[in-house]
Amino acid sequence: MVIPGQREITRTDLVTIIQLLDKKMEGATPLTAIGGTALTLLGMKSSSRDVDFILEENNNLLKTIVTVELYKLGCETQIQEKGTIVATALPRDYRKRSLEDKEISESLQHIQLRILSPLDVILTKLARFDEKDQVDITSILRMMKYPFKDIEKRFQQYLRLYPEKRKPEYTEKFERLKRLYQDVLE
Repeated sequence: MVIPGQREITRTDLVTIIQLLDKKMEGATPLTAIGGTALTLLGMKSSSRDVDFILEENNNLLKTIVTVELYKLGCETQIQEKGTIVATALPRDYRKRSLEDKEISESLQHIQLRILSPLDVILTKLARFDEKDQVDITSILRMMKYPFKDIEKRFQQYLRLYPEKRKPEYTEKFERLKRLYQDVLE
């Protein structure tokens, strides 16, 4: 599906990849699209370099099957454990706040696809907050125009889940996010 060496995966590519993956699944497969995959599916980014999901079931065999099938399709991928993205714990309600694309969902038999909310994408990208993350966050801020108090309230939910020794770093990045917000929206 994805041309080897191709660096950009468009929304159309992602939908096709998800549909092909769905055909390989035998039972219910709850996935939440995250990061650039989520933003591309939402039309907030033109393409992603990889295909990343949270597998909403603690099932190592299913995680392996999803990962292998995505690699067979030529995709770089990271399949995250339920409730986490890399080392960032997500608030319990992240799936409830996630979005559904009904058109994609109606084309699937096994995959129960959700898309991480743009606000949660901002706060998970804050963990790394590199230049690419800042570009993605800027795009979200311009499109969604969240009141800063909403971002701050959600940040506090994330901060409570952070290990104590990492809280100062995450808080410092949030201060940088505040400055970015001011540059973009104020």
